[in-house]
Amino acid sequence: MSSTTRRLPERFESGFQKNLTLGDQASLPNTFPTPYATSETPNGRYNPALLLSEEAQDLILSFTRSKYRDAKSDLPAQSTAWAFTLVSRRWLDSGRRALYRAPILPVNTWDRALELQGSLEASPRLASHVRSLPCLPEWIKTFAKSQIKRSNIVAWYFKLIQSCQNLREFPVFIGTMDEAKVVAGAASELVQIDSINVHSLEDFDLSRPLWREFLDHYQEGQRIRGSAPLLDHLRLFGLRWGSTKDTGQTTDYFKSKDLLQPRRLTLTKSKIRMSDVATFTHRKRPRLSEFTATTKGSHLSQSAFRKLVTTLPASLSRLSIECLLRDPPSIMLDEYLLIFYPYNKISIPPLALFSAFTSLTQLRLRGCTGLSLAKITALSSSSPNLLELDFEGSIWALSEIDEAAFDAAFAGFAKLERLHLGTLPVGNDAENVLYDFVADMDERGVECDFDRCEEECEACGGEGCAECDSDYDSEDSFDYSD
Repeated sequence: MSSTTRRLPERFESGFQKNLTLGDQASLPNTFPTPYATSETPNGRYNPALLLSEEAQDLILSFTRSKYRDAKSDLPAQSTAWAFTLVSRRWLDSGRRALYRAPILPVNTWDRALELQGSLEASPRLASHVRSLPCLPEWIKTFAKSQIKRSNIVAWYFKLIQSCQNLREFPVFIGTMDEAKVVAGAASELVQIDSINVHSLEDFDLSRPLWREFLDHYQEGQRIRGSAPLLDHLRLFGLRWGSTKDTGQTTDYFKSKDLLQPRRLTLTKSKIRMSDVATFTHRKRPRLSEFTATTKGSHLSQSAFRKLVTTLPASLSRLSIECLLRDPPSIMLDEYLLIFYPYNKISIPPLALFSAFTSLTQLRLRGCTGLSLAKITALSSSSPNLLELDFEGSIWALSEIDEAAFDAAFAGFAKLERLHLGTLPVGNDAENVLYDFVADMDERGVECDFDRCEEECEACGGEGCAECDSDYDSEDSFDYSD
C-alpha cells in the first residue's frame, strides 16, 4: 500500500480544520458554533469517511437500529450512536439524533432522572429528537419502590412528556382523575403521535373510570385543536379489569362512545375480560387489523376465545395469542396429552377461531393446546392468504403422526412462507418423522420447523424427580377471562 499522504481538495480545507485532530474532537462540548470536521487522521492521511453527508450518516445509524430491533435491549444501538458522536464534529448531529431518539440511559437514581429531564427541558433541540421513552416504565417502577414521594415522581413525569413535543409513542401513567386530565391534554397536543402505551402499575392503576376520563379529555383536546390523527398502535401493559365492580354506567358509556381507532391493539400481561376488548376500539368503524394478547401463564378459557371471535372484526389480518409459561418444563413423550394438567381445559382455541377471519396473513397461537388437523383444514378454507402460521409452544390433540393427513390439511395454504408446527408427539430420537412433509414445504419455499418431546427426564433418567413431576408454575400468571 502506498504511503503517499492524501489531502483534501483545497476548497474543503480551512485553517480551523487543519489544526483539529481526532483527539481534539473526542471530547466535544455540549454546544459549539460551527460543526467543522477534520478530514485528516492524526498522521495527516486523508479520511473521506468524515465527509459523509448527514443523510448517509442517518442511514448508517438507522441500520444499527434495525439490526438490533429484535434484541431484548437497544443498548448495542445506543452504544454505537454514542461512539458515532465522538468520531467527528461533522458526525455529532446525526449521532445525537440517534442517541436521543429512544434514550435508554441508565437513569437508575433520582438524581440522574432529574438530570435527564432538566437537560431535555433546557435544550428543546435535544428534546425534539426524542420519539419514544422505552425505559420510562422501569424508571417509574424503580422510583415508586424507593422513598421518592409519588407527587415528585408525577411532577417529573409531567415535565418529561411535556418537554418531548415530537413523541411518536406516548407513555400513559395515571392514578387519579387530575392526572388523567393533565396527561390527556399533553397527548392531544402531539400531532405526530401514532402510538399510546398505557401502563398500569401499583401506584398508577388504570381503572375503567380513569380510562374514561383520559378518553374524554384526549378527544376534547383533539377537537379543540382540530387535529384527530388516526392511532396506529394502542398498547396496554399490566391492565387488571378482571372484576366487575366498576361496570354499570361506565360500561354503558363505553358502549355509546366513539373510541379510539387503533390499527393495532396489544394486551401484555393483563387481566381483562375479552368482552372489554371493544372498550378500546371504535365500534361503528372498526379499523383494527392486528390484535396481540400476551401473558405469562396458560390461562385462556374457551368462553374467552369465543368472545374474542365475536369482538374482533372479521377483516383482521394479524392475530397473535401467546400463553407461554415463564419456565416451561420439558414435555415428556409419555405424558404428551397430559402435559398441561390441570390446565388441560383452557387455552384450547375452538374451531370457530380458525374460520372467523377471512383476511389473516399471520396467525400465532403459542402455548395453546388441542390443535387438530380439522382446525387447520377450516383455517385453510377461511384464510387462504396466510403467510405465517406459528404454533410454537403449543401441543396437538394427537397421539401419533399421520403424514398423509398433515399433507392434506396444509395443502390449501398456497402463499405460506413460514410454519412452526409446535411440539409434536415424537421423541428426540425419532427419525424420518414428517420427512416428506417437511421436504415438500421446503420445495414450496416454506420455512418449516417443529419441536419434539423428551424421551425421558434428563435429570433423573425417567426414575422420577421433582423436576419432571412438578406442575406448571403459575406464580406470575395473568388471566384473560370472559
